Amino acid sequence: MKRSSVYGLAALVLIVAGSGALYWWTQASRQKCTDATRTENLFAIAQMIEDYHDQEDHYPFQSDGEPADVSLDDAFYDELQRVLGAEGVRRFSALAEEYTYSVDQGGYTLTTHLHNPVPQTKELGPNRHRLQVGSGYDPDEKLYPFLQISVNSILAASQAVSDRCH
Repeated sequence: MKRSSVYGLAALVLIVAGSGALYWWTQASRQKCTDATRTENLFAIAQMIEDYHDQEDHYPFQSDGEPADVSLDDAFYDELQRVLGAEGVRRFSALAEEYTYSVDQGGYTLTTHLHNPVPQTKELGPNRHRLQVGSGYDPDEKLYPFLQISVNSILAASQAVSDRCH
């Protein structure tokens, strides 16, 4: 093989390897940003749910009947806004599929899924970690009461990542 062919082949290998590494780094960085945003949004929604509870003495769509999974669509935010007023509600309707809100007689659970683990998540599979907060406590499922967890420290870490994303 000619020397120029060897150099050409080596250059091609370096370009392909470098492109792969750049793609991996970009995807990992993008996923950290997505996780940070989902965490921030989860806590913002949970705070609105708790504010609603403070005023109404029950959680949104809570009844004496069967447990319900409630879509975080416009109807959900309309109900929050009815009680909290427009200034007390941030709408995340476009992101409804990224969060699950379940409510029953005993309280609520608000869930999202992250790519990367944090101490408050439960691993469900490779690159799939459940982060949930609510009104209950179940350490085996890593469900923590929203009002008792250290939201400020989690949000500070999440905000530090998020600041690098914009």
